[in-house]
Amino acid sequence: MARMMGLAIGAFAAILAVATTPGFGQTSEARSASDFLTETEGSVPAQLMALLDADGDGRASKMEYRVHMMQVFYDRDRNRDLYLVQKELPRVGPRTFAETDIDGNGRLSAFEFNQAKVLQFESIDADGDGLLSLAELDAFRRSLD
Repeated sequence: MARMMGLAIGAFAAILAVATTPGFGQTSEARSASDFLTETEGSVPAQLMALLDADGDGRASKMEYRVHMMQVFYDRDRNRDLYLVQKELPRVGPRTFAETDIDGNGRLSAFEFNQAKVLQFESIDADGDGLLSLAELDAFRRSLD
């Protein structure tokens, strides 16, 4: 259980760092959800929800979240080999990267990245209903301060 919690925390940190690193092919208009998690001005939760909420119902489902975050994976995969290596994630520390790298091969597969995303979603979804609300996104962002 302690190992899983450590992996969850490590994966969470890795994903935040990945998603806030300027990515291949991203412009100021095409931003990832996690870009907003580190901002402190404006209506951050509302901007974040606008990115995640594909169906416009005011909440982000686990599927909406995972689809968006996998887009982040592909944006960061600069050489298009379907793996992320440390140099593609310059803001992720070696320890966090290693904790997220489940098989220890020195690179993150889409599966490993996705598993980290599931853990991240569950840590944001405070009420466990499988949906992210504006309040949960805001509480999560504030917890990073």
